[in-house]
Amino acid sequence: MNRTARVLCMMASVLAVGLACSRQKQQAAEQPAANHAPMMMDKEYMVMGEYVNDQDSLPHLRYFDGGDVSLNDRCAVRKDKLNPKMPPIYVNGRPVGFC
Repeated sequence: MNRTARVLCMMASVLAVGLACSRQKQQAAEQPAANHAPMMMDKEYMVMGEYVNDQDSLPHLRYFDGGDVSLNDRCAVRKDKLNPKMPPIYVNGRPVGFC
């Protein structure tokens, strides 16, 4: 196969892949909006813990699964109050809470 034929084959395959991707995007855009509802709307949340002291502006959380108190008093991401509905991540056996 000479160089020109290889280039033409490569261009044809790139075109075919591009058309297939474009067709998939178009089909996804034409689907009803009900199929694209956020998954969080179907999910029920379970409270994982309670605040140790409600009077504090940034209280620690006591988690129900073991009674352990969170290492942190604020979210490491937003520096905001901990969310009792978010499950903790355990570091060295101690819970770390998130917002």
